[in-house]
Amino acid sequence: FAPLDVRETTLNISGIGTCIVPYGADPLVMVTRFLDQVIDAGHVLDSSMAAQIYEGICAQTPCYRPIDLQPYDLQVQGIGTIRVPFGTEPATSVENFIVQAKEAGHQFNAEQVQNIMDAMCGAKRCRRQIDTRPYNLTIEDVGNLTIPYGADPTTEVRNFLARRIASGVAVEPSLAGTTIMGAVCASLTCTRPLDLSPVSQPVKLATGQVRTLYVPLGTKPRDALFQFGNVHRLSMAILQDIFNSLCSVMDCTGYDEE
Repeated sequence: FAPLDVRETTLNISGIGTCIVPYGADPLVMVTRFLDQVIDAGHVLDSSMAAQIYEGICAQTPCYRPIDLQPYDLQVQGIGTIRVPFGTEPATSVENFIVQAKEAGHQFNAEQVQNIMDAMCGAKRCRRQIDTRPYNLTIEDVGNLTIPYGADPTTEVRNFLARRIASGVAVEPSLAGTTIMGAVCASLTCTRPLDLSPVSQPVKLATGQVRTLYVPLGTKPRDALFQFGNVHRLSMAILQDIFNSLCSVMDCTGYDEE
């Protein structure tokens, strides 16, 4: 009579640890748990390494179910597909996807990213989230700059300077802009230099002539608009149309809140 072998099944993985499957336990469950623990500890495991570990266990004890090491795909409507290979942190794949999507011209705000992460983490185990908090910077004697997640840092810095100057704050734009951009771009990704030149908007007059409305840095858009309207004797209805067009190329909000 041979005694029943109830010893645990073990597999040592050099530099990582030992996978243990107690007698009677489901090898798939135990290996999956081991893989999660290894990744939690900061080790890098791809699908090939995970398959070798499972095969090593299954060579010692019967395995009745295959291990799923396929990448997970999440479709983002109108943009593309986020692929998360086995062993990759979902947030990392989402971040890479966002970078590529931005390069293709798509924009993301904090709510959109959170919705993506909610969908992702509902299907995959997420060990971390994406930080979508706004960036804040206090500039002495100037004010507090807040850049929402996903906003273009260069645009936000220009808007900040324009509004502060319009509110009466004494600041040298070029010097302040260089200093602020240095601080901002040390924390955020800046893809273009700061442009402090006036915003320009071509306007076709009733005579058929084209004149340009200029909004210098620090001038309230409505002030520039009314000055332009007075010069060319334009009605309020026409000015409203011009204002709507102007505000499609610059952010006209926030000037009356200072």
